[in-house]
Amino acid sequence: HASIESFWISVGEGFVGSSGACTLNLEIGTTNVTGGVVTVATSTCGTVGTVLTATAITAENVVHAGDLLSVEGSASATTRTSGTFNIYVRLVARLGV
Repeated sequence: HASIESFWISVGEGFVGSSGACTLNLEIGTTNVTGGVVTVATSTCGTVGTVLTATAITAENVVHAGDLLSVEGSASATTRTSGTFNIYVRLVARLGV
């Protein structure tokens, strides 16, 4: 067992474009983790190394061996032409659970 404690992204290649944003959240199986939403916007991701931290994770965050962890996203209209980011998730072992 482990719990998801935090979720963040780091810009790998600065975003190029004039507008647009997407929100990312984590899912365990098909259940959304409560909290843990990151808003990724062209305007905030123009510089390599920029770190954007998700909102506080408050529930539905326990994972077990074999669980599928996925990232779900939704986007508004965008004119982004390039850019990359890396996704990080901090897991903490839950001993004795």
